[in-house]
Amino acid sequence: MYGRKHGVFSIQLEEVNISTKKKSFEKSGTPIPQALEIVYQQMRIAGNRIRTIESYDYIINQFLKFNKLEFVEGITVESMYSYLDFINVSHQTKLIRLKSIKAVLCKFHNNG
Repeated sequence: MYGRKHGVFSIQLEEVNISTKKKSFEKSGTPIPQALEIVYQQMRIAGNRIRTIESYDYIINQFLKFNKLEFVEGITVESMYSYLDFINVSHQTKLIRLKSIKAVLCKFHNNG
């Protein structure tokens, strides 16, 4: 299993039939660019600094490019950890990247 069970880096896993789920999201769902634009607009309205939004954008786009993701529903825990395993940065930087990805994904979830 993966890491911590509490705190900012906790992840709740749900039992899902991955083979059925994955196939249904390959060509349908919410396009990631559309979802990101909504999140960034919310961040601007909330008063986040432009530099903060640019940092989130850089990290999430690097993650999406690595995993070749097009739809929000295609993002999985496995895709997050495979990306973090792949990047050649310090442990602290990986934690920052995980925190940033999780923040964007929480906003996706809250937006439905």
